[in-house]
Amino acid sequence: MNKRWHAWLAGLIDGEGTISITRHNANKYGHPYLGPLLQIANTDTRLLKRAAEIIEHLTGKPSHKFVVTNPRDDLTRRKLGYRLAVHTQWELLLVLPAIRPYLVGKVEQADTVIDFCRRRCGRAHQRWREFVAEDYAGYIRCLELNRRGPKSDAALVAATEELERMLHVEEEH
Repeated sequence: MNKRWHAWLAGLIDGEGTISITRHNANKYGHPYLGPLLQIANTDTRLLKRAAEIIEHLTGKPSHKFVVTNPRDDLTRRKLGYRLAVHTQWELLLVLPAIRPYLVGKVEQADTVIDFCRRRCGRAHQRWREFVAEDYAGYIRCLELNRRGPKSDAALVAATEELERMLHVEEEH
């Protein structure tokens, strides 16, 4: 696959995608945790299949699934929406640097997620589940970069306050 397809994927992500760090509140690990995310949403599965082929070429991992974004749309005769997601650190460390030169609107998000993944992949086996102040700062930065329109700042304020509490606790130790 040539660089032209990497540029095509970057354009698709700039227009229809999200590059972010997400917070999961599940108690799977006994505490909230953060995870990177690259997601493309569209109603045309041909676009998503081509994107999956490019991602497969970059990562060597086949069969990225398309998830129906709202199955009730089928009942209302609207087009179904589909989502392609990449959320493992090592896959994102292969995909994002390859498409980064071609990104226009999501360069800062890509840089933030790349830094997040590099920092976390270097940790000891069990410590990757924990997140430190730098990880949380990346999460807040992605929240700021991905905000749309005049929304309530409640989520951003809460995240910033939690980061400040984390920094305060680290200073005490």
